[in-house]
Amino acid sequence: MSAIAERRRRRTVAMSVVTALVVLSMPLLGYVGARALLDSTGGTDAQADNLPVQPLPPTPTALYLTTDPTGALSSVTVFVLKPTMLGGSIVPVAVNADVGFAPEARRSLQQVYADGGVDATVLAVESLTLVTINHVEVADESSVAGFLLPFVPLTVDLVADVATASPDDPNAQPLTAGTAVLDANAAAQVLTEPAASSAGGQNGHRANAEALWAALSAAVGEGRPTGAAGAVPTNFTEFTAALFGGPTASRGLAVLPLEGDENPDGVDVVQVDRADAVFVFASIAPASMSGPSTGLLFRLEAPPGYDAAVKATIEKLLFVQANVVAVDTNAAPRADTVFLVPDDVNRDEAMQTNGIFGSVVFEDPTVRIDGVDLTVVLGTDYLAKASS
Repeated sequence: MSAIAERRRRRTVAMSVVTALVVLSMPLLGYVGARALLDSTGGTDAQADNLPVQPLPPTPTALYLTTDPTGALSSVTVFVLKPTMLGGSIVPVAVNADVGFAPEARRSLQQVYADGGVDATVLAVESLTLVTINHVEVADESSVAGFLLPFVPLTVDLVADVATASPDDPNAQPLTAGTAVLDANAAAQVLTEPAASSAGGQNGHRANAEALWAALSAAVGEGRPTGAAGAVPTNFTEFTAALFGGPTASRGLAVLPLEGDENPDGVDVVQVDRADAVFVFASIAPASMSGPSTGLLFRLEAPPGYDAAVKATIEKLLFVQANVVAVDTNAAPRADTVFLVPDDVNRDEAMQTNGIFGSVVFEDPTVRIDGVDLTVVLGTDYLAKASS
């Protein structure tokens, strides 16, 4: 389903408030569009206004939620289309990811769904990932099996045993850890198993879900052409036809444990590594990214092979209240780091990142990227140091 304008306005406001709290409460955290929420905070000058405006390519998104036999939330997955509207990315999100963002207010996505249903969960996922969601689907075991049916059998490397979703069936057998070839019903059980009571706990359940999506991506291969390439989907069915019409890639988000003083009530939650989430979604869905912090809106460019250094850079920028809304890790290598800032008024603020990048070199940009205050082309000299 698509959010109407009023709902999106409420989500954006809530996302900004919640995410600002995230950055303040997680200063020590460490790891690829056309409806942007990226309003520039900088001024303009007359020369910059003459630059041609380059929009970020559209990358529509969808949220796939599954439920266990009791109706509780069992998995959360974000889908992102490529700008060609053919193929894309699958990003599983921990179903017990914390969205309370403070020691005294730990709260999982599971609890959000139980308390507020689909709309509250969409808002929570948006605040967690900083990505605007365009379409949503909620599926029980039977619906999940139908969704997966075109791609079976799936060869899945299960990390933990999966309890049968049909305990009253005398012929039902649990799925055991290891490599398994699954039909649609068995594959559906991986996503719809009660997460909290999984044999591997929440971590094992999450790892199994990630393994299932990896197997699905492999099964999609070069895609199942639908003839819909280039058309922006208007509903979830059209979205998934476009997603599986081309190659897909699957990758989970890194999480950190929340224990001791960080989780005094012992809530069963993990913390999504914010820098990792920004790295992933700014790379694949830049035009759908929001910039809730008070600083400039950054676009980072780096050559291949420096993902860890780029993630470390994102972590530092988040700490100083900057926003990273776009990442390109396929740039041509160059030794020096260069800032491309269309608006002179933003240069002073950009200079404040000297502590991160060292001496800042400015070059005149040739385009103004819509929704971006400045582009930083990361040089290999800097990246080598950031990687160490």
